[in-house]
Amino acid sequence: MDLANSLFVLEKTDLVLPDVIPLALTRTYRQNDPARRAFGIGSTHPYDMYLWSEPTSSTIVGDILMLDTSALSVRIQSSSLVV
Repeated sequence: MDLANSLFVLEKTDLVLPDVIPLALTRTYRQNDPARRAFGIGSTHPYDMYLWSEPTSSTIVGDILMLDTSALSVRIQSSSLVV
């Protein structure tokens, strides 16, 4: 629970593969996240990143959800990347 903004976040690790490059699959639930993702509404994992575009726009936009619950917005306009 993040008391500064009353955000409830629950994280559970489902799979860990220790190797030269270790891999962990951790589900994260955020109470105020209305988006439907791989694990359902409000739930995501570290590899759940994607970009999308509006049908009438040449701009591709996306959000990268960070592990601390913040989001990094990304816009790709023509051949340039704006962060």
